[in-house]
Amino acid sequence: FDSQLWPDTTRLPCRESEYELGVPACDYVLTGWQTAPGDPYTLLLPTPSNPDIAQCCPEGVVQFCDAAITGACNPRLSDSSWRLSFNRNATDGTYTTVFFNLETVPVLSPVVGGCDATSVDTIRLGIDPSVTLTFVLIDGLSAPFSQPAPGVVDITANVPAGRASYMMLTFSGTVGASDICSNNLGSYMVCSYQIFSSGGTCCALADVPVEVMNIAVFA
Repeated sequence: FDSQLWPDTTRLPCRESEYELGVPACDYVLTGWQTAPGDPYTLLLPTPSNPDIAQCCPEGVVQFCDAAITGACNPRLSDSSWRLSFNRNATDGTYTTVFFNLETVPVLSPVVGGCDATSVDTIRLGIDPSVTLTFVLIDGLSAPFSQPAPGVVDITANVPAGRASYMMLTFSGTVGASDICSNNLGSYMVCSYQIFSSGGTCCALADVPVEVMNIAVFA
């Protein structure tokens, strides 16, 4: 790119993401045709007798971090061994509980080292501001939480390095997973999350999908 048009090379040269506000990221859409089952080389194209074959157009976000990250922590997900995934949700009519898995994955080629074997100090979860969180359990034990801003929950996790865990968030009333995680990311309903290491140098940033095309996502 022309350096006059792209003066800040720590950010991608695109407009602010519609899905990840304030994050160095670009939205993208891929377009293409469906293919025959089991045969990716045969395109399924519309014909006069079957004109309703739709194209494929998945949307998403690509995050961007400079190779030499500056600042307080490393937000690059590929450098972190931690991931958050949605498991299920349940309600008894009075409360709704959402279950997440806190998982570990191998870090194969970190760009910046030091985040592949850390403990978890805090999990920051982005939720819809309209829902009311009443309590949080991690591995069956009560976990303190605070809400520093509307729609932001900071959960004290204290999970040791390498130990997979589960997290339960209980909300008032009967709400669906997509009512809690209400950000629309392409075809997904997601909650953004950030996992902070105990040393504060790692803060992996990502999204956890809970619903696809109005179908619940199960781990």
